[in-house]
Amino acid sequence: MDLHPSRAEIRERVTARLPTPEEAEILRISPNLAVLAITRVAVDGTGRVVEAALLVFPGHRADAYFITRPMTVEKRREG
Repeated sequence: MDLHPSRAEIRERVTARLPTPEEAEILRISPNLAVLAITRVAVDGTGRVVEAALLVFPGHRADAYFITRPMTVEKRREG
């Protein structure tokens, strides 16, 4: 069950990159160790952003697992 029925689309971008100096300090990792950065934006049917997040994890201690269940047009009309 979707707890946020106003979400029409969720956009996620996953990037492997070197950390910023602040990220390296907060995560207590070497600035030469890659991080996994996930940017997530959820928008409603009008295109309005209803959720936004930036998550940064040490690359050597992170796994990413995604499940996407697109909503059909019929289900949107029922809601």
